[in-house]
Amino acid sequence: MHQLTLAVLASVAFLVPSPAARAAEMNHGVTSSDKIVWGLLDPNQPKGIQIAVLSGDPSKPGPFVVRLKFPAGLEVGSHSHSNAEFVTVLSGTAKLSWGIKTDAMSGDSLVPGTFIWLKGGEHHDLKAVDEAIVELHSTGPFDLILDK
Repeated sequence: MHQLTLAVLASVAFLVPSPAARAAEMNHGVTSSDKIVWGLLDPNQPKGIQIAVLSGDPSKPGPFVVRLKFPAGLEVGSHSHSNAEFVTVLSGTAKLSWGIKTDAMSGDSLVPGTFIWLKGGEHHDLKAVDEAIVELHSTGPFDLILDK
C-alpha cells in the first residue's frame, strides 16, 4: 500500500484563516456559514477537493471537524484511513462503495442528510455525482492510505 499523509491539511489549517484558530483558544464558539473559509486541500490540483477546518487540527493528535467540498465528477479511488471517520452529507450527491478496487457508482447513494461511519482501516471509494459537501469528524493525525 502506498501511504499519503495529508500534510497539506496542516498547511491549509495554518495558512487559511479559520474559526479553528480562534476555537483553540476558547471554550466554545459559533461559526456562521458565511464565515467559513475554504481552501484547496491540495494546491497542486486546482480543480480538486476544497477544505474548511472548523475545529481542531487534522494534522495533530486529537479530535477535529472539517468540511470537504468535492467537485462534480471527482473520484477518490480505493483507500482507507488509520482512524475512524464520522461523516454527514450536507449537500449534493455522491456514491460510496466498500472494499478494495470497487466501482463507486455501484455503491451506496449519498444524499443530503446521509450519515456514514467507518472504522479505521475500512477500504472505500467515492465519486461525486454533482458537487457534494460533507462534514467529517475524526481524530488526527488524519491520513489517506491509497490502495494499489
